[in-house]
Amino acid sequence: MSGLFTSERVVPLRPERVLGIVDDHHREEAERSRITIPYGTLSVRQLMALAEIAERHGEGRARFTARQDVRFEAASPAAAPAILAALAEVGLGPLAAEGGDLHVVTTDPHAGAAHGEVEDPRPWCALVRRWLAVQPALARLPRGLRIMVTASPLPAGTAMRSQDLVLVLKRDEAGTLGFTALLGGTSGAGGTIRAFLPADELLAYAAALVRVYDRFTRWGRDHKARIRILAHELGAAGFARLVEAEHAAGEPVGNPAPWAEELARSRDRFAPPPWEALADVDALHDQRVLAVEAFGRWVWHSTARHKVPGYSIVTVPLQPAGGVPGEATAEAMRALAELAEEFGHGELRVTRARSLVLPHVRKRDLFAIWHLLDDVGLASLDRGPMAETVRRRELPSA
Repeated sequence: MSGLFTSERVVPLRPERVLGIVDDHHREEAERSRITIPYGTLSVRQLMALAEIAERHGEGRARFTARQDVRFEAASPAAAPAILAALAEVGLGPLAAEGGDLHVVTTDPHAGAAHGEVEDPRPWCALVRRWLAVQPALARLPRGLRIMVTASPLPAGTAMRSQDLVLVLKRDEAGTLGFTALLGGTSGAGGTIRAFLPADELLAYAAALVRVYDRFTRWGRDHKARIRILAHELGAAGFARLVEAEHAAGEPVGNPAPWAEELARSRDRFAPPPWEALADVDALHDQRVLAVEAFGRWVWHSTARHKVPGYSIVTVPLQPAGGVPGEATAEAMRALAELAEEFGHGELRVTRARSLVLPHVRKRDLFAIWHLLDDVGLASLDRGPMAETVRRRELPSA
């Protein structure tokens, strides 16, 4: 198998559709292997495997991207069998490098941990992903759909712009679970197309949206064949009216029972870790925040409130000295995997800001985590994706 993939054959045979390897602007010595990270979630074992691949095949580094995948710079086509074998052992796989025909369903990196979320959005994310995979009509669409399911009240601007559709979990005044449906794209193309969509109507509504997309999109012009572009041309209100009319026509989506079972399985899959019963205020942690200026600054910029008392969400920006945003060395990945195993219930998340997140960390452990991150150069706030945010937050007020 390894003899099939030489630099001369990468472009004409396009094995990137299967193996995720493609040359960079047709330069033979700059192949990349792109690895998809489902729902942006990594286990300790998976991150350790990525570190091993980076060390053996990627010149000791990997690059986490704004698409929530990971790339290995300078991965040779000849290394494809070894990379695939290592990925398969930990349940990961490659992603087509151009990926326009793939349906991508993602969620926010704080899912299942964010303070104030009405429900973990990841089971719904998995449900939509499975539903898209078995829709015959989608097989002939010119572009893949990009859908985000979140429970955050306001998705980040960059996340909104990259999506075709954003579904925000919420409850109405009666406590019924549902979604606000938002169009992605720029602020001009974005907009609310359904203020409240009951959860049990989600798949029927999605089917109506796909039929409208199929009927009105620009076939043969792949770069224009996106829902957010179609909505911009029709106007958000006009697009919403078409989808509502299609939805009201009531075309069935099949037996709902299997999908209810699928949602139940997904909820089991994304069951929360065993939380400890902790007080939300940790006196020793608060003392350290006040006594150690660098630690207090790190806590202010790198942690977020967790939905469970006594826990925090930690963001680790990736950029080694002299490197590029999102780049992580094999050493850094191993250090983060060890931190997640010891302090974070064995789970990490990849963000669109090219950072890694420890979503479930006890406040009492933050001081030890900060020290360990500092030891491997990952506690700096002055470089990487977070640096500009830090600069803006610390500007003196007028």
